Amino acid sequence: MRTNTKKKKSKKSNSTGIQNMMKIVNGIKEGVVTFTKVLQVFLSKMMVRKKKLRKKEPIVPWRKMSHLWLFAIVFIYDEIVLRLFTGSSLFGHLIFPILFGLAAGLFVNVITTPFNKNVNWLVSVITMSIISIYFITECLVKRTFHVYMTLSSLLTNAGGVMGRFSTDFITTIINGWFVILVFLLPVVIYALVGKKMFPANTYRWPVSVASVLSSVVLSFLTIVLVWIGGTGSLYTDLFDFNRGSETFGLLTGTRLSATRSGTNSLVAINPEEGVESDFSDYKKNVLNIDFDTLIANDDKQYKEIDQYVNSLPGTSMNKYTGLFKGKNLILICAEGWSDASVNEELTPTLYRLIHNGFYFSDFYQPYWGGSTTTGEFSFLLGLVPGYDISSIQDTVGDNNYFTMPNQLQRIGYYTAGYHNWDFDYYERDQTHENLGMNKWIGKRNGIEEIAGVQELDYVSDEMLFQSTIEKCTDMQPFCSYYITMDGHMPYELDDYEGTELLDYVISIVGDGYNDQSLAYFCKQYKFEKGIKALVDGLEEKGIADDTVICICADHYPYYLEDISDLYGFEVDNNLKRDCNSWILWSGCLEEGKELESWQCEIDTPTYSLDIIPTLSNLFGLEYDSRMLVGRDVFSDATPLVMWNDYSWLTTKGYYSTQTGEYFPIEGENDDNYVNQINNLVKSKKDYSTKVRELDYFGHVFGKDEIKDSTSLWKQTYGKKEKDEE
Repeated sequence: MRTNTKKKKSKKSNSTGIQNMMKIVNGIKEGVVTFTKVLQVFLSKMMVRKKKLRKKEPIVPWRKMSHLWLFAIVFIYDEIVLRLFTGSSLFGHLIFPILFGLAAGLFVNVITTPFNKNVNWLVSVITMSIISIYFITECLVKRTFHVYMTLSSLLTNAGGVMGRFSTDFITTIINGWFVILVFLLPVVIYALVGKKMFPANTYRWPVSVASVLSSVVLSFLTIVLVWIGGTGSLYTDLFDFNRGSETFGLLTGTRLSATRSGTNSLVAINPEEGVESDFSDYKKNVLNIDFDTLIANDDKQYKEIDQYVNSLPGTSMNKYTGLFKGKNLILICAEGWSDASVNEELTPTLYRLIHNGFYFSDFYQPYWGGSTTTGEFSFLLGLVPGYDISSIQDTVGDNNYFTMPNQLQRIGYYTAGYHNWDFDYYERDQTHENLGMNKWIGKRNGIEEIAGVQELDYVSDEMLFQSTIEKCTDMQPFCSYYITMDGHMPYELDDYEGTELLDYVISIVGDGYNDQSLAYFCKQYKFEKGIKALVDGLEEKGIADDTVICICADHYPYYLEDISDLYGFEVDNNLKRDCNSWILWSGCLEEGKELESWQCEIDTPTYSLDIIPTLSNLFGLEYDSRMLVGRDVFSDATPLVMWNDYSWLTTKGYYSTQTGEYFPIEGENDDNYVNQINNLVKSKKDYSTKVRELDYFGHVFGKDEIKDSTSLWKQTYGKKEKDEE
């Protein structure tokens, strides 16, 4: 009996709970209905009518007010389509682009509702077209370069890309016809039937105010969700345009990129503080800069950098300091090069240089974004570039004090730069002389004449090195910088079908690779021929032992659709994607030569930002290690590789901001260590941004006029030759 009574009470209790729940649901339903009716009445009263109405104006049907929701729908549509076409996770954080898209759509009502119907319609068509074209462009860029590019980067360099790579650009458009069609579909539909389906009625100013307020409130609530969802740091201090656009949507990524002006505070962090150093007998590689005076007199923005740099310990000189003092230096930016293409039989010269100099077995060239120029920026300036092509263009007029051409030019070296593509591509005609190159020569300003070909004929890497080595060797010591071209995309096997080159490549690497990878091997074989011509030329001149060759890629071969096919393993993170080789070779390091015993393997993590401090130390230059982000790899500095998205690698582990995971190489997960390196990476990136934006080196060292290195060379070394005679 008691059991039955309890059961009856339980049933009655459940029934009461269900009834209460239904009351709540019905209450919410009634509230929503009431709100929509009030909103409908409000919007009806705010709509401007053409003719006078009776005292009691009829309520306008929702269909006739559909234009108010039009852009919210279009923006959400664009964001979802973009994810589908770029291979991004469709449902990963999908709520963010939907809510931010809705907020942006409401905000657009400010410009699409206050005019008469025809003007509202025209403004809507124009706005929708601009947004669609922007989404199309970013979609094609993402599919091609595997990264979104900021709006400023697209606007700055669109003309150059379309003009000088017009064939590739047209091919991209043709192959992307379906992408273009899908994104333009809303524009076409609205232009044809929009006036009837989505009448662009005129509304009074309170509607614009209400739209803006609604947009602001919705954005605020979405930002709250962002923090609750664990991506708040990406929205603020760890924001980068590519990941931000992937996570929050392209429109929000663009807004954040355009409005982010503040940066993190600079904090000096030494992970090895308290650890005894083996370099205590060596001096520090620092300059005698009076930071106390700078700190006392500088304004806030410079003072913060002064204090940061002054608080850093700097790195120590070491037994390698001055090893290459007085030698020639050849810097090479190898277009799209990966050591995955290096084969002892196919590319014997590259293989020789990798393994018979300083061997870097754990080297990375991070894909900074912005194509070739950001890769150049990283190893020419030793700072973290922005996620933007304009990073190096912003250096025009700045004092780029620590570039190797500038440092060597100041002590009398002859400096020059060569490229077998257009000399003014990416505005290099304005940037590279300011990076320390007395002459910058490319197509259309002299490289054809030097190479002995007709104007506008293609100059191969082999021709580039063969024809310029004579010029350099006439003026020693010299520092020459090259950007190669033979390894550049696209990688199309049709270009090599039926050729002896393809047969030769297949005979060595086999036919187990896909078509793109085989075409890539063909292109890298041409690069090999160029490097062979360079080394042969140096040896014929008898100066290989007095010359240092430094080769670094600009980025991984991002044009390959399946990079794993080339690498031979699954590429699923930055670490695997960007692993490469840094070639640092001199003939004097080879077997039987003067410095053979100095050959060694550097097995700690290294990357492109380590190049300038390492070379500066090897050449015995006076430089300040505190003012460069990378490290001299032979010093006591802590090994660190960092990416633009704040991922990083040390000897202890790898941290991926894409997944928020830390993968320890040794030991267990250490949250304190991860937080410490996270802060170190943020400070280094923030420092680089401030140096770039404020011309900090110009502030410390003064204006650095472009020098005539020919005159400097004659003054310094020409006189020595005369004395010797």
